[in-house]
Amino acid sequence: MPKYLLFALLLTLAAAPARADDYLNVEAELNRPGVRVLAVEFFGKDCEPCRRAAPRWKALHEKYRDRGLRFVVVALDDSGRCPNLGWSPDKEVCDLTGKLSERFGVTALPAAFVWSWRGMLLVNNGAHVDAIEQAVERELAALPRVMLTKEVPPALAGQAAGLEALVRSELGKTRKVQVLAGDRDQRDLEALRRKSQSADVDERCQLKLGQVLPANAKLTVRLTQGSTSDWLFLEMHDAEKGCDIGSGKARWRSGQAEIAVAEAVGDLLQRLRSEVQMPAGSESGDWTGRSPSSRASSVDAAEPEQAAALKRAIDAAKAAEASETLTPEQKAAAWDDVARRDVKGKNPYRTDAQQQAAEWRRLAEDWTILQATLMADDTPDEGKKTAVDRFVEAYGRWSAEPSVKAARKARAALDRTQTRQRPVAARTSQLGTREGAVGGTGAVGPANAVPPPASSEAARG
Repeated sequence: MPKYLLFALLLTLAAAPARADDYLNVEAELNRPGVRVLAVEFFGKDCEPCRRAAPRWKALHEKYRDRGLRFVVVALDDSGRCPNLGWSPDKEVCDLTGKLSERFGVTALPAAFVWSWRGMLLVNNGAHVDAIEQAVERELAALPRVMLTKEVPPALAGQAAGLEALVRSELGKTRKVQVLAGDRDQRDLEALRRKSQSADVDERCQLKLGQVLPANAKLTVRLTQGSTSDWLFLEMHDAEKGCDIGSGKARWRSGQAEIAVAEAVGDLLQRLRSEVQMPAGSESGDWTGRSPSSRASSVDAAEPEQAAALKRAIDAAKAAEASETLTPEQKAAAWDDVARRDVKGKNPYRTDAQQQAAEWRRLAEDWTILQATLMADDTPDEGKKTAVDRFVEAYGRWSAEPSVKAARKARAALDRTQTRQRPVAARTSQLGTREGAVGGTGAVGPANAVPPPASSEAARG
């Protein structure tokens, strides 16, 4: 190749954006490791306020990038070429046809949006850099501080060495929460928890969908033994109120602690996320994250036969969810069928259908674990009740699901058993005290049991 042609090619490549795309998936951007806040600016080459704001956007990006801000610029230009922004955001998306601006409901420039990593829309079509910066600062300052504790049965103690450090490291990689490392911070948060009037965990007090995470949280790293396998649980609670925030789990295998921790942390973060909130007036699509049941169809005018087949698959999946005879795996398969279908190469329901399928498979797995817990002789009734309550809280919205019904029946049976056994337990405790008091060799009571009063039957004997 002649040198002048090579030189011209290099100039062309240098003038082009380092990284440009024509598609924006908000959910995928938020799920990136290290992303705590996502800002999206719509930029127009012929928009004078946009050009004036470019240096301020660059300064904002540099100020908060290391704290977890990801900045995406959607550049609008009808010339067929993505414009030069004059700076390098994390990602540049070329909207040469204006379709993205239509999908996000952008009707005028400048325009910008901000999301938290959990999917909450913090700024909707904002026009001023100051407003965006205030939202970013508030969100980064509000990230919860997390204190780690560990609960490990003696039989698994030998496998749990360094477990807290692994969890701390994995959470640190995601940067979605602030894990307390210093002893002083740990003591301060523990003091706050003890000071609270409701420091005990209350499973009835759950984080509602879209609700802001509490400023201080306690994460319990717990290993449990099952009848067929062992499990790692990560259970997060509000350090001040004791409310259940969320939990993650993974199968625990000796020698594979890193894999289990990574899976459990991923499961926890997935459960802490909510559906991505999109701007009012935005169109449906993979970028929205809205649920299939509430989303208006955007494929009616596409291929009629494919669109009709997709709608039938969605109706069948909804009917499967309401069925009392189909298994969770069959219900997951129904949503898999929705996710596989395309209309002109696209499926605006795919992401949500995949999430629904994953949720049903998670229910099946959790039900298997719960059954093992209920059958375990070494699990106290209170522990079984807690396990049932968590299952019902997670899946109780599917009231027709047989496993949910069975869990509720098991909870009622545990309550009845405890009611019947309470007088017997009281008599057993008293009998043990009597035998212990007279020095019987078969004493059931504690060694230091307090002798009964002289007027009691034991004293007379």
